[in-house]
Amino acid sequence: MSRKCRRFKAGFSKWEWCSIAKDSEAYEIKKDIRTVGFDDGCYFPGLESVLLVGAVLRGNSRLEAVMSCQVKKDGFDSTEKMACLVNNSRQKPQIRAIFLDGLSFAGFNIPDIIELSKMTKLPAIAVIRKPPDMDAVKDAVKRLSGSEKRLEAMASAGKVHAAKTGDSEIFFQCAGVSLSNARVYLKRTILHANVPEPVRVAHLIASGISRGDSRGRV
Repeated sequence: MSRKCRRFKAGFSKWEWCSIAKDSEAYEIKKDIRTVGFDDGCYFPGLESVLLVGAVLRGNSRLEAVMSCQVKKDGFDSTEKMACLVNNSRQKPQIRAIFLDGLSFAGFNIPDIIELSKMTKLPAIAVIRKPPDMDAVKDAVKRLSGSEKRLEAMASAGKVHAAKTGDSEIFFQCAGVSLSNARVYLKRTILHANVPEPVRVAHLIASGISRGDSRGRV
């Protein structure tokens, strides 16, 4: 598989393309690794908090545990809440990486993936289906209180990278892990969609509980 890359140096709104690592380069990461994926439920007007769900999977098919809590809408507690769920989980000794469905939970409750990685001592990888319009995101964030802290968390996540996953591609930001190993974690956990299976399952659970029925692209 080709390893040629296109790299862009300007800002974290730009991205780098590279193929998923070859199997010969992935020998250190087992196919049945345990990882956890986080996604939030739906927000309804009048509520101050939103459901956050973490799904622990073995490889890309076996669900082994579910964790959950509430995070404040447009708050600042998502990093701490995720770290607390992971660190207090009985699955923690086996978990090898944390996946996040993007960098925005419960509105603009933006986790700091560098701090999340430090607090859990695990790689943290935020995945998105396409590069975000960062100018539009920044404009929205600036309308909220504590906008500087939110923007710092976004900037600290670094550049958005792109990796091929079969006929599709996925975009990601990562902390506490090399780019090559981050791509291997993606390869090991993607099955039915162009997102890691722990994130897909967390989405189904969170939307199903908060709405009464799972909705949205999975």
